[in-house]
Amino acid sequence: MMIKNERFDMYLNILHEVGRQLNFDDIVLDLGCGNGDMVFEYRNNGYQAYGCDFHFKPGSNVESLAKDGTIRLIQGDQYHLPFDDGLFDVVLTDQVLEHVQDYSKTFSEISRVLKPKGVSLNFFPSRYTPLEPHILVPLGTILQARWWLWLWAILGVRSPSQGNMHVKEIVETNFRYLNENTNYMPKKAIERYANLYFARCIWGEKEFLKYSRRGRKLYDLSAPFPFIIGLYRIFKDRVLIVYK
Repeated sequence: MMIKNERFDMYLNILHEVGRQLNFDDIVLDLGCGNGDMVFEYRNNGYQAYGCDFHFKPGSNVESLAKDGTIRLIQGDQYHLPFDDGLFDVVLTDQVLEHVQDYSKTFSEISRVLKPKGVSLNFFPSRYTPLEPHILVPLGTILQARWWLWLWAILGVRSPSQGNMHVKEIVETNFRYLNENTNYMPKKAIERYANLYFARCIWGEKEFLKYSRRGRKLYDLSAPFPFIIGLYRIFKDRVLIVYK
């Protein structure tokens, strides 16, 4: 069966690389599913998949997937996933962990819905990425004070949705967003929380670069220059794989 979605193809390859071949009888959860397109892709390729999120983004598949409970809203307790214990073989998050305010509860819930020997694959920006990916402020992942945000707003740094905003409005919007909706944790802290609920955790940036179209050249360069993987981990993206 032909796989059309490049990121979906990459997920499968990374899982296979780290010892978790995805089978058609496995059940997958896309935590933070957005508009449900990746859930649809899994199902379109013959896999059993579900998703959940706080809000669904616009998309062609949202209505049909939500109607039959394939994708579900997280309601009430924001850390309680709307699925039974031990249901999933794989839990996937993509650009989610940087928004998590309570890592302990989040990992606890992922562990709860995973079957024994289940795996969770997590993609998220590094704490030290030079450009905060949501508001586009340099070093906004670690420098979130108003004075820093004022500097870049005055210099004209804006996200696409802020084109007509006044400088003061941009600063306050960015300050609230960073302090209420992001949490760029250090690597050691993330590992400490993960180890509370999982038997093993590893970092999979090398596998990510190997199977990412854009990262393949860096992966090839890492053979003669192994430090490239380390630089990517520090300044770009993290890939956390945890085993129950």
